[in-house]
Amino acid sequence: MTRRVFLLLIPLLGLVTTGFAKEPVAIRQAILNEMHLYPDMEIQDLYKFCYQAAMGNEHIMLDTAQARRYLLNEMGSVKPDRREPLFEGLTDDSSVVRVNLRPYKAQDGSVDALLTAMERTAATFRKSTVVLRAFWGEVMGLADEREIHFVPSKLQEYFAAQEQAGFPAVDHSEHYLAKYKPAYRVILRKFLTR
Repeated sequence: MTRRVFLLLIPLLGLVTTGFAKEPVAIRQAILNEMHLYPDMEIQDLYKFCYQAAMGNEHIMLDTAQARRYLLNEMGSVKPDRREPLFEGLTDDSSVVRVNLRPYKAQDGSVDALLTAMERTAATFRKSTVVLRAFWGEVMGLADEREIHFVPSKLQEYFAAQEQAGFPAVDHSEHYLAKYKPAYRVILRKFLTR
């Protein structure tokens, strides 16, 4: 996909809703916030961010019993930490968020409540590759404006490869995993009252 096509997608954002909001959703500020929190993130991590904002958490919720076991294991292994933000907005309106497990545990967050929020998110989220493309258009705009440190041609190459593969869910980069030790779950914010 050419850079020109990416830039043409940006206006589409005004025509796109993600199914969980009545107004169009953007992620420009959410990306800048994320880059501030995790300055060493790589293209793969940025794609994962956009993917989660546009596609939700369905891929992790295909087996709810396994999702519950995985959540219980991770909650048991993370150390409580209030310094980390509880929620990280994946969209500018924070309708889609990452719930960080360390602060969630520090606040005695209920595993059942979080699992219910995950299930309700998976059941109601309208994933959209159109929205994913529009969100990546915002990434390209930020790179073109030099608001983020990524090279536009590398962003294009990576996104084209993901598109060719059918837009799969990806893991965080090894560097991101080692440096930031992410532990979170993606939900629609409205489903967790905290």
